[in-house]
Amino acid sequence: MRRIIKWSGYNFLKFPSHHRANKQGYVKIADLVLEEKICRRLKKNEISHHINGKKTDDRPKNLEEKIRKKHRKFHTTLRHKSEKFGFQSKEKHIKWVILPKKKIIQMFLNGNSLRKIGRHFGVDHKTIAHRLEIWKYK
Repeated sequence: MRRIIKWSGYNFLKFPSHHRANKQGYVKIADLVLEEKICRRLKKNEISHHINGKKTDDRPKNLEEKIRKKHRKFHTTLRHKSEKFGFQSKEKHIKWVILPKKKIIQMFLNGNSLRKIGRHFGVDHKTIAHRLEIWKYK
């Protein structure tokens, strides 16, 4: 019987004979599902990318193959945009919300809670707290 384990946020399956198995004989379930979806093996320079950003969502419609180098560049760019411009993605990199600095600071100084401000902009209160910290208001 094959065993499913979680490691670094991903689901793995014991499958020692698979070409992408690690030294312990485990393969990412996302790789198996994607290979079946595209009807071929993933190449060495390809990886399975979770479209909605959830590592455990291994449904075929949530997976796409990406070239490793382009995938790394995509996530690096995403991280830099987030840090530089104050973007926050509600569903990872699907929907971007621009957080207006002046309005958030004004609401915060008027005594609104972080949760209320977050609900107003459709983001988590932790995102608001993080932004205020970056903007030196917390």
